[in-house]
Amino acid sequence: MSTEERLLRLENAFATLVELPRNIDERLDPTGSRVNTLESNLSALSDIVAEVARNQKRTYEQLNRTDELLKNLVAEGDRNQKRIEERLKRTDEQLAGLAALVEKNIRGAGNQQP
Repeated sequence: MSTEERLLRLENAFATLVELPRNIDERLDPTGSRVNTLESNLSALSDIVAEVARNQKRTYEQLNRTDELLKNLVAEGDRNQKRIEERLKRTDEQLAGLAALVEKNIRGAGNQQP
């Protein structure tokens, strides 16, 4: 192999070495763009997941408040039912006493002769 051939090979090898980084940069540009898009999408997804978590927490808090309100309403309904039953019992007793008094007056009036 002559010196000129060696120099030509060396020049070609050097040109190839110079060309390699440019080819790598060209290949990495679309990859970098895709990575940036992926990072942006992941960030947006992270924000959405955080918002869902906040909404879920609020929903659970509201459900707990609703449960408490329902328990209070049921307890109040039970108390009202007991008061109504007690009043009905007293009313029934008063009506029975009144009916007995009317019956007694009717019998007493029937025994009296004019």
